[in-house]
Amino acid sequence: MTEINPDVVSSSLKRAEFEEDLELIEEEREISKGDVVVVEVVSEGGTYDKVEEIGGKTLELEEGMTIAGVLCERKAVKGFVGKMPEKVASGDVLDFIGGGGAVGKCVSSFEELGDPYPVEVKGLVRNGDEVLNVQDFSVDMDTELNGCEPLVMVSGTRMDSGKTTLAANIIEEISDRGYSVGAAKLTGFTRQRDRLKMKRHGAEVSMDFVDAGLLSSSNGTEEVICAAKGVLNHVSNTGVDVIVVELGGGIIGYDNVYEVLTEEEIVDNVCYNAVTVMDPVAAVGAKRMLGEKGVNVDVFSGPATDTDTGENLIEDYTDVDALNGRKKYVEIADRIEKKI
Repeated sequence: MTEINPDVVSSSLKRAEFEEDLELIEEEREISKGDVVVVEVVSEGGTYDKVEEIGGKTLELEEGMTIAGVLCERKAVKGFVGKMPEKVASGDVLDFIGGGGAVGKCVSSFEELGDPYPVEVKGLVRNGDEVLNVQDFSVDMDTELNGCEPLVMVSGTRMDSGKTTLAANIIEEISDRGYSVGAAKLTGFTRQRDRLKMKRHGAEVSMDFVDAGLLSSSNGTEEVICAAKGVLNHVSNTGVDVIVVELGGGIIGYDNVYEVLTEEEIVDNVCYNAVTVMDPVAAVGAKRMLGEKGVNVDVFSGPATDTDTGENLIEDYTDVDALNGRKKYVEIADRIEKKI
């Protein structure tokens, strides 16, 4: 029996309660998404060179560093595209494909990132006779929302379009007005950075799809929606007045953002819907796509609204308010407060 005390327990394992030493399965095993694995960095890669610990602190990857992480797939536009092998054994070389501790086999990558850091499998983490999986310590998924509090939805048309900035500013402003605010991130990939930022800006409780046992929302749509409802029920049960929800990635993509945004029961609980965009064309497209499902957009924000010209173009072509989330979040909060 081999035991190891890894240098880093990655943030994807935030709900796990580990002993100091982890017992490993070294022989070849068939694997499932979310299986917990310990790997060792064997050499340097490109610019994607950090791992996130539980609590959100990031460390630079170093040769010889051992990391407790998770096996999963990834489908990113500005990141790595990773798949999972069917089987894993000690000594196999895979790739570090996500800062939250995601391990898989990279098949495609965003050019600016360079190559991923290769990692050698030390073993799968044992749970009795089985492999430990993140589902073993997750909150329950649900098929229905149970008396959910009003939802403020924040989505975007691509990564890095200002979603988290807008969500955090809304949370801070609404909290300062005396409301108890919950936060949830329902789609995306495993890192905790965005969820923790919302917490720092005043959210009483902050959860995400990882709490429901998913490392990526590129899973099947039904599973992602059930995970989303489970998280929303859990946050709502803490007694908050309103829940600010951030959706990762973009409306078009494999992360099920569009599917969550347009799910009937979730839509019925939305009091305000904000979409961040990079340019006016994205605003026109987002309004059309969501409108086809009967979903209204209350405001467009993001870099396309950095100037008056951008705001005016969006309003002219969509008949939807355009307000910058960094400069005019007080106005946005005013409108949300009227609907809570």
